Formats: sequence, C-alpha cells, structure tokens
Amino acid sequence: MGGQRLVESRSQPKIDKMSTLRKKIGEALEGDSLDLREISKLFGIKEKEVLDHLTHIEKSAHHRGFTVEPASCQQCGFSFKKRARLSTPGRCPLCKSGRISPPRFRINNVSLGKDC
Repeated sequence: MGGQRLVESRSQPKIDKMSTLRKKIGEALEGDSLDLREISKLFGIKEKEVLDHLTHIEKSAHHRGFTVEPASCQQCGFSFKKRARLSTPGRCPLCKSGRISPPRFRINNVSLGKDC
C-alpha cells in the first residue's frame, strides 16, 4: 500500500516539471528566435526532447504566432520552406551538401481582437 502512494507521488511532479519546462521554452521563444541546439543548451535537455516540446508548443501557440524560419543549405542557399518536420534536414536535395543551417523558432506576440 505505501509503495503505491510513493509511485503515484513520484510521477506527479514529473508531469508538472514537464509542463513548466514547456512554458519556460515558450517564454524563451517569445523573446528571441532560437534553434534546437540553442534551446537544448539553454535548458540542459537533449535536442530530441526539445523537438517533443516544440511539437506541443506549436499546437498550443499557433494563435500567438508560432513561426518557423526554415532550414537552409549553406552551400547553395536552398530553403526548406515546405518541410513540415521541425528537425534539421540531413542534406540538401539539390547540391547534396550536409551543411544545413537549422530551422529557428519564435513566438510572435500577436494581439488578437485588439485595435492598436
């Protein structure tokens, strides 16, 4: 009986920590545009975890102006505008270069329904 309570209480703070981390990432994106590596270093988590959080942030912050500056090839300049995935592509489809600048993410505070 006592062991079940410990397991339940251990799992609850992890959920709260995740939502708090997600909010912190969202707040960081409101101030500046960041790429996966910058977010990863800023919060001390793996890039793969950042991708998971960004997927949720994208859904919840679309009304606040979640924008993605697409990845681009540093060699030929090709822009990955039509790419739906948030991760950095492996190589350029045109020149086959692996020198790809990562996508950058930002939340623009768009005021809805307010006339300025």
